[in-house]
Amino acid sequence: MPPTSGYRLTRRRRRSQVALIDLRTILGLVKDSSGIEQAWGRHNLGLGTAYNPAAWTGFFSAEVGASAALAGLIFVAVSINLAQIVKQKQLVSRSAKALLSLMAVLFSSSLCLIPDLSRVILGYELTALGVAIWAGTALSQYGAARKNLYVDTKTKVFHFVLTEFSAIPFVIGGLSLVRGSGGGLYWLAAGTVFSLANALFDAWVLLIEIQR
Repeated sequence: MPPTSGYRLTRRRRRSQVALIDLRTILGLVKDSSGIEQAWGRHNLGLGTAYNPAAWTGFFSAEVGASAALAGLIFVAVSINLAQIVKQKQLVSRSAKALLSLMAVLFSSSLCLIPDLSRVILGYELTALGVAIWAGTALSQYGAARKNLYVDTKTKVFHFVLTEFSAIPFVIGGLSLVRGSGGGLYWLAAGTVFSLANALFDAWVLLIEIQR
């Protein structure tokens, strides 16, 4: 027996109701997803500028250029006085320390310029970089000061403190990013300033002091 017109109309109404329910469900999920995204955005905003590398793009771009230019200056200084530098292990160590300090600035700034990089991943990368740079600069400073008759104790202490101040902030800044508290990228700014100062002092020695 063929279905009546009333039966067909009832089936159509049921289908429309099911479709309407599905549409409401989808819209509800989209709304919930939008709410989650907004909450996540508010969470990131709450961390502040210290934990948002995008807010530091201009600073890190400038530091990439500055560290690369100073690295070129170090290479020029070494090439000009290469014969004198290779004769003294202390000068070789000082050259290595200057380049490591500039590498810290160059590599950390480059990492911070990577778009859409997770804050936690960036923190771990900066921590690993900071530990490596700290170990390298500390050993280089020890080599530059050990049995160096041309440098007095005060100067050795000054360079030791400057070397520590130039490397340790990168480690603290990385750990701070991972935790989301403690200063974040402001530690990198401090480490960058001390690293550039450290490299400039070493460049002065390799260019000028070596001639005395």
